[in-house]
Parts: sequence; C-alpha cells; structure tokens
Amino acid sequence: MLILVTKFKGGVGATHVAALLTHGLAQHAPTLLADYEPQGDGAQILAVPIQPGHGTVRHFLDGTRPPSQTLHEITTAPHGYYLAPDRLLTRPTGQPLCDPDRVRAAAEEAGLAWIVIDTVKLPAPCALAFVESADLVLHVVANAFGLRTLTHAHRQLTRHARGQVHTVLNRIRKDPSESALLDELTATADPRELRLCPVQVSHDGWVTNALRHGRSPFSVGNARTTHQTSAALATWVHEQLPPSKREHENR
Repeated sequence: MLILVTKFKGGVGATHVAALLTHGLAQHAPTLLADYEPQGDGAQILAVPIQPGHGTVRHFLDGTRPPSQTLHEITTAPHGYYLAPDRLLTRPTGQPLCDPDRVRAAAEEAGLAWIVIDTVKLPAPCALAFVESADLVLHVVANAFGLRTLTHAHRQLTRHARGQVHTVLNRIRKDPSESALLDELTATADPRELRLCPVQVSHDGWVTNALRHGRSPFSVGNARTTHQTSAALATWVHEQLPPSKREHENR
C-alpha cells in the first residue's frame, strides 16, 4: 500500500503529517517513510540519526545495498523504518528514482506492508509521478484558503490520481480567526467536491522544541497527544482501503 503525502505550498507541515501516519501504521505492521524531500526533514522529526555513508533511496531501489544498510529503524515505532533521500533528487538525472513501481517492488522484497512517501511540493515531476500511482493521496494544507481554492486543488489531484484523494487540514497556526475559518470550512465542505480527513492534526510549540534538541516529538513533551493523533490517522487510513486491500494489509 503506497500513500503519498503532498502539498502545493511549502511550510504546511506535510512532513509532520507523513511522520504521524508512518508512526501510527508502524505500531502494527512494517512501515516505511520514504523521504523524497532533499533536505531530509523526516529524519529530524523522527529523531533518526543519519550516519555518513549510509544508504539512500537510490541504494534501496537499485539493490546495491541490503535493507540493513539503507533502512533506519524508528526507535519509537516497533515496525517503523526511515529511508533517506538521495542527492540525485535535486537533479534531472534523479527522476528515475521517482518510480512508484520500483518503490513497491523494493518494499515488497524488504517485507514492508506500508509505504508513506513524502515529496517536494507539486507540480514537481517527482510528486506528480507518485500522484498518478499512489493508492491514497493526502493533500496537506495549513491555511483557510477558501472552499473554492481547495476544491479546485482537489479536482486537479483527482484528475491525475489513481487512488482516493483527501485533504488534511494541519492546524499549525494558533490564530483564533484562522481556526474559526478552518472549522467553518470543515462544516460546510461538500464531500462530493472535497474529501476532508476528519482527524484533527496540529503542530504545537513543544514539537518545535523537541526538534531543536534533536529529540523525537513521540518521546517528549505532550507525547500522549502525538500518539493519539498518530493512531487516529492510521485508523482512518485503514478505513479508506477497499475490503480486499484491508485484508491484505492486516495479514
């Protein structure tokens, strides 16, 4: 099962959402967060130390190194793994790495049930390649752009996506008026035009403090809230699967 977490605008907390989902799914089944963001922020959020010379997406896909030298264990998730980006992703020659079929094949060989992809913002070619093949696309936004704007973005993604497309509202801002607008959007959105993820996702100041000190938000601060959000997100994703795939992923 390949899930893409994407965005049209940077700074909306898409990597945070990808980490939450990975952490939740990895409580029960082998789950990979494949980081296609060149700066590799996923490692920071999950507090995964990246050693010099360790394998990357490229080595994982071409099989030149075993999973033990490419997959980093996520210490706070019993079945979670992190895959670091490769520097080729910043160059046109890195586009072959953005091949969903290659990712699926490598993950299956490594015994991984879930793949969460975190990419650069749309409409980058790498992100579009995963949109067209993902089983589920999560579009992350953090502002109350307005129903018309979000509906237009949803239609664009749906036009290219093979799987379902849902919008995740990441409440990373504490402005009361912004929160009120998001609440209104949630209440008035027509599910036929805009599918919204019902899970409340936010990014509190203690998360930033944990990252500043090189620690995982899943182990410090208000970790209970983070774990609850992570579990709720994973449960909701399970519910989006067709019955046949749901049975397959639960094996």
